[in-house]
Amino acid sequence: MKIDEKLTLDRAYYKIGKLNDALDDLNTALQLRPNYKSAIEKKADVLLSMARFEDAAREYQTLKRINPKSKELRVRKRLAKQHLLYVC
Repeated sequence: MKIDEKLTLDRAYYKIGKLNDALDDLNTALQLRPNYKSAIEKKADVLLSMARFEDAAREYQTLKRINPKSKELRVRKRLAKQHLLYVC
């Protein structure tokens, strides 16, 4: 299966609430292309949906290293950290 097909499958899983399956597909995609921005961003979003806030913040930090000028990523990373502080 091609990487783009994995990401399409990931979106389908995400939409129907199969977050573990979505995460598995994203991890496979990232094994093939470790710096694939779209896969990292989607993985962070899935982790956030799973209430895995520390993991989500780590993925957003990875994205920030790849794309340091992204204002949206700053906001998402802050959101993940705020959720982490609220839960702990």
